[in-house]
Amino acid sequence: RIGSFRSTGASPPRAAAKPDGPVYSMALAPDGKLLVWGSLARGGRASWDHILRFWDVEACQAKGEPRQGHKSIVHAVAFSPDGTLLASASDDKTVRLWELETGKSRGGPLLGVENLVRSGSLSFSSDGKLLATAGPEGTLRIW
Repeated sequence: RIGSFRSTGASPPRAAAKPDGPVYSMALAPDGKLLVWGSLARGGRASWDHILRFWDVEACQAKGEPRQGHKSIVHAVAFSPDGTLLASASDDKTVRLWELETGKSRGGPLLGVENLVRSGSLSFSSDGKLLATAGPEGTLRIW
């Protein structure tokens, strides 16, 4: 559950969100104003949708519509250093890039991921031109 922060100080959390399903990955934008998480949500016909949800930290509310594109659990998300792109990696063995201004996927999925990309195994270079992924099978990839 997002929002269950524990602190030794007296100040309450700045924002809290209540996802509608299990959360498997999350990232905070470089400017601290946007939170994204990979989640499962109940879809039609008792199925599960594998979605990315966006949360406006300052307004404490959802921002835009959930993004769909993966066919399985999204285990890793990462913002580009300038905050204009989001990368997501899924158990469907794909990595996707999302333009945050438009909310649309940039091109098709990046293919060639032989295994799963887990949380913490997806990272942009400091200039945002490269994306690195790692899988539990020991493969590192630079895109």
